[in-house]
Amino acid sequence: MQLDHFLSLLENTEGSLPLRALVALMKELEVDRETLGEAVRFDPEHYRRNLLHVGPYHAALVLCWAPGQKSPIHDHVGSACGVRVVEGTVTERRLTLDSGGGLREAGTSSLGKGGVCGSFDGDIHEVRNDAEDEALITLHVYTPPLSVYHLFDEETGRRTEKEDAETGQALRARGKAMSTAREASGRISHSPRHVGHRGGPP
Repeated sequence: MQLDHFLSLLENTEGSLPLRALVALMKELEVDRETLGEAVRFDPEHYRRNLLHVGPYHAALVLCWAPGQKSPIHDHVGSACGVRVVEGTVTERRLTLDSGGGLREAGTSSLGKGGVCGSFDGDIHEVRNDAEDEALITLHVYTPPLSVYHLFDEETGRRTEKEDAETGQALRARGKAMSTAREASGRISHSPRHVGHRGGPP
């Protein structure tokens, strides 16, 4: 499945996809660095999140990891997330909250190019590129779009809520554009005499 077709399917799906269905779709996807184009952008200081596409029920981001870069320990409040490895090898370290409110390790796994995995909203993990000389590119699809998430302190288990500002901004811009388009369409369809009087194009 080509990337454009995949994004079109997401765009036209009513409601959030179940994680199992999202993972199945991402396994069928044909995607590489060239396909993603300008969405592949790295930062020498930390891993970089690049917004690829956003719709009412999903957000697709390309994450770029230089060797040794990793995410903070986090969850995905209210969202499921499917991950496709485009290039390199991703390592996921999973954690859980213990009875005292602290964090304990629940396992570590790695996934190579073409591999797909998923996580639910309350899953706590750290994602990283353990390679010494190989870049990592991953495609992440959140459904519904991630609006807030928690960061966790590994020593104390304390969590801090953060807003996914980039996705939120893109959703607001999309909503505003669609509202403007509907208003313009309404003016054209409901004001034919006015348009004709001005001598504008049909």
